[in-house]
Amino acid sequence: MRLLFSVSVFAASLLIAGAALADQKQECRDAYYKTQVLRDEGKLDEALEQAGICVRTCGDELSSNCAQWKTELEGRLASSIIVEVVDESGASLNDVTVSLDGVLWLDHLDGSPQNLSKGPHTLEVTAKGAAPEKKSIVIQAGEKGRKITISITTKAPEAEPPNGAHVIGPWVVGGVGVGALIAGAVTGGIVIHDHSVMEDNCDEKEGTCSQDGLDASERGQVLGPVTTSLLVAGGVLVAGGIVWFLVAPDEAEPATTSWYVVPAISSHEASVVLGGSW
Repeated sequence: MRLLFSVSVFAASLLIAGAALADQKQECRDAYYKTQVLRDEGKLDEALEQAGICVRTCGDELSSNCAQWKTELEGRLASSIIVEVVDESGASLNDVTVSLDGVLWLDHLDGSPQNLSKGPHTLEVTAKGAAPEKKSIVIQAGEKGRKITISITTKAPEAEPPNGAHVIGPWVVGGVGVGALIAGAVTGGIVIHDHSVMEDNCDEKEGTCSQDGLDASERGQVLGPVTTSLLVAGGVLVAGGIVWFLVAPDEAEPATTSWYVVPAISSHEASVVLGGSW
């Protein structure tokens, strides 16, 4: 009885093993055939999958063929790109680092193709003196040497003026105006003093005048117009500076021009000189 049971178990095992072997042979034949058909139809991903099954399930001869096809398919499916980084002038930059999907990928560029799996990816370029620049790409299976150009700005942004900063021009003009008013007040005081000296040392009825009176008269003739010019110019400049200050924007652009205002005084006339550069 025990012998009969053992024989039955052995026979069942043989049947199961035979069925499994038959299934494996059928799977091998199917994979061997499908690999070639799918490859010829251009369905390379599916063909590669069948080639892998063929390598695992077939005997040496068929498996060798499938292994060769698998290698060929992997080569055809492999993708590569060439990363190029340019600055704002269009010049190529090689001393950069490139991260792929958040992981450091390249520490410099040399123009050579770099293998990359198919699908969506994010490249991030970092260069000295420039903000990192990201670019999203989608790689197709079998792409070879596709050039990916990423533009970066290497110039540092200009510093913005602090809030509430006014242009310096109104202060310069107003300051010159105040200086002119002070100078006019000084010369005006001298004119008043000389007029008093002239009254004390000159007799209008007799037409006589001492030397002090004559000197005071000459100074008055010169400084009188000078005083008038200084007071008028100073008032205009102060008023102009105030108006300029009130209408100037709170955040001014960096000045590209410069101006200067200087009072000019000679023995015969007075004037205001306006100049600058731009």
